[in-house]
Amino acid sequence: MRKTDLLAALGKANEKYVDEAVRRAEQADKEIIVKGAEIMDKRNVRRKIAPAAAIAASFAFAIGAAAYIGARNDSFSTGSGDSSDAGSSTVVLNTGMEQNHTPISDIDTAYSAETLLLKEYDNLVFDENFIVEFPEIDSFETFTMSSKPEISGQEVYDLFDSAVDKYFPGAFTEDEKKELYSATGTNADGENISGNFEQYKDDFLREDAAPFMFMTSEHGMIQMFGNGSTQTVTGAAAFSLDDLEQESVGMYCAADNNTITERIYIPQNGIESDIEYDLLNGSVKLTDAIDYTEDILTIDFDEEVANPELVPDVYDAWIVDMGDGIYGYHFVMTCTYNDIRFDAQPMIKAGSSNSVMGDCKPYANFPAYAFTIENEKLDSVMGLGYELAYDISDVQVHNSMITVEEAVNILSQSVSSGAGLVIERAEFMYTPYYENEDDAASSLIVDAAWRFMGSNANDGYSYLFYVNAVTGEFDYYKYS
Repeated sequence: MRKTDLLAALGKANEKYVDEAVRRAEQADKEIIVKGAEIMDKRNVRRKIAPAAAIAASFAFAIGAAAYIGARNDSFSTGSGDSSDAGSSTVVLNTGMEQNHTPISDIDTAYSAETLLLKEYDNLVFDENFIVEFPEIDSFETFTMSSKPEISGQEVYDLFDSAVDKYFPGAFTEDEKKELYSATGTNADGENISGNFEQYKDDFLREDAAPFMFMTSEHGMIQMFGNGSTQTVTGAAAFSLDDLEQESVGMYCAADNNTITERIYIPQNGIESDIEYDLLNGSVKLTDAIDYTEDILTIDFDEEVANPELVPDVYDAWIVDMGDGIYGYHFVMTCTYNDIRFDAQPMIKAGSSNSVMGDCKPYANFPAYAFTIENEKLDSVMGLGYELAYDISDVQVHNSMITVEEAVNILSQSVSSGAGLVIERAEFMYTPYYENEDDAASSLIVDAAWRFMGSNANDGYSYLFYVNAVTGEFDYYKYS
């Protein structure tokens, strides 16, 4: 896939945000680009991709997930016994048999962590700081998630206009809005249209139009999907500190344009920390910024569309050096359901995940982010709106499960004896994947699993291993 081809497909998109997508496309086979478009269709933008420059960042955001799915077959083979690809130190065994279950009320993960640190395996070593994360629950659910349906063009416009007034109060007159509002979609004949919203107003306001709307300006930018969920909101506070050529905010992320001095993992039950940095308007503790971010996104973000049972959750905090003694907090986010965290991909930069390899399920663990550079104010939110815009159905309640010790035994039985794996932590979380791998618009099946994060000294890769908490099914992928 040539870079010029991809740029043409996006329609003079911002080249900076396509570079990562191109690199990933060159690493895997060409079907990744097709998969990327399919994922965007799930987010209500595939049929609108060609003309919209503002979708470039959405595509770069989705292409990490496309690489996650598209590169599944270039690493390990699955099966039973000790067969493996040449050069691979990990072997997948058939471990989907019925497992013993323990009542959740009897599970003591603190004791489990201590016990595992004392055990010896011929293919696993536990890091000295190994921990087991398990929420305070009496039961957990497995269920199905379906994206919120598209809404009428008028409804999208009304939500978009309200969001502009909410996040940029008093910044635009009605005449300026007419000039700035843009959209991409189809007309009544099914033909792609894109451009100024006012110009195509009659087409975009149709009952079945569901346009993708966006706006960029010197005050900030915003994007909204056809189901009313917000893809991106970015203000100008951090943008104004960087010496950039463009006059409007456009697709901007402070964590991509400045030095990240520290990355701090945030356990699901939070952290106790005195870390404090000088932001644009004063010194703010990291924990206070996390609390504010989670609270405001739960109470006040996309409330018309978001499922209130899906709660925004910070799992990584990046300290961003903005220069001149000013810092910002970049929060990599997922969400929780009934106090259990959803899985999310490891991130190397704000707009893309790590290069993922492995014969694994078509997981849909897309991350999101929020950025703050001012006390009690978010300067940017990306990706979270879509993560919250799901309906939940087919809920099954489980009062017992496979323990983490049993999950470790399955893990040990599922990798080769010379794997040399160092396990850093175990986490109990939800693992959503596509019901139909070939249809990115399909529903998500949400299982619960023990996730083990580790690394392999033999091949230099990091790994995520999964053991289904109900069936004992084993799965994994590796990343660089």
